[in-house]
Amino acid sequence: MERCPVCRTPKAEGTAFCYGCGLEFATGRPGVGPIAFDHPEVPRAYPRGRAGPLAHLGVLLLGGAMALLLGGLLFWAQGHLGLVQEFLGSLGQDGPARAGRIAARGFVARQVFFLLAAGGLGALQGLALALGAEALGHRRAGALFLEGVLAGVLAMGVYQAHALQALGPEALDSFADRFRLLGGGLAWALAAGLVPVLWVEESPFCEACRTFMVPLRRRYPLGEEEAVRGLLRENAWEALASLTPWQEIPGVPDNYLELTLWRCPRCRVRGFVDLEALKTRLRGEGGAETARRLVHSAPLNGEALRRALQSLGQGSGAVKPRVRSRLHAKRRKEVG
Repeated sequence: MERCPVCRTPKAEGTAFCYGCGLEFATGRPGVGPIAFDHPEVPRAYPRGRAGPLAHLGVLLLGGAMALLLGGLLFWAQGHLGLVQEFLGSLGQDGPARAGRIAARGFVARQVFFLLAAGGLGALQGLALALGAEALGHRRAGALFLEGVLAGVLAMGVYQAHALQALGPEALDSFADRFRLLGGGLAWALAAGLVPVLWVEESPFCEACRTFMVPLRRRYPLGEEEAVRGLLRENAWEALASLTPWQEIPGVPDNYLELTLWRCPRCRVRGFVDLEALKTRLRGEGGAETARRLVHSAPLNGEALRRALQSLGQGSGAVKPRVRSRLHAKRRKEVG
């Protein structure tokens, strides 16, 4: 059977594009065809890392402690907004309109400064919650987001309590004050909820050892998808290790199969195996569209896991652990 010269995917008769890598056969342009997959998405064989009530309680307590500290800090920062207003006013020129310019710049400065301060302190609170969740083994993204938002709202409540106590109810009488409080509260709560969700990595969790599993990854050409799936079903790890690994080609978008072996670093007898297909297509000037699909996922324990690690750990084609978000920079030790 004729195959694509780039990814070795079988070429169907009469097709204009490679099904695997998107190569346009007539012109030789790489990665311009549509994205399509041979197999449907399969569910992961493992749930997200679970945690008991202690993890949720710990995150909530940490969020409350941070709220007391950062809510007071925001109130202190707001007290120095007048300095920002004076600085902006000093940039104006002398003349009849100077007072108006100072007032306008001061008003804008107060709103922007408050929103940035609230969002920044919310992100700081979210980072603290992320580190706490990571230490406690908390990986449920939905619950973590709600806990972060709740902590952010609590922090804004602390700020408001300080403001009402120091300035009285009239501190919130004007539209600008209410806008600043509402906008700042929203920015704080969203930052406090989103940062931990983006930071925390989703990976399998060994319930017996209470620790997260570490990955060993191998990449193969897309044209080997049927072969790799068949070898996984047969647990033919030696044959998998002998397959030619995927090689990056300059100027050609990334299209490959990624095999991930997860194993518990403590007991070394519990694990999982995932196979994902990744396809990238060029879209417009400098743009690209990437899609992933999980096409195989199964538990792998005991002797089968040992054989898989022994075979693939000695093979070629190892890749670095993938960082799932730009915020998450934690380094994982590679197995093998």
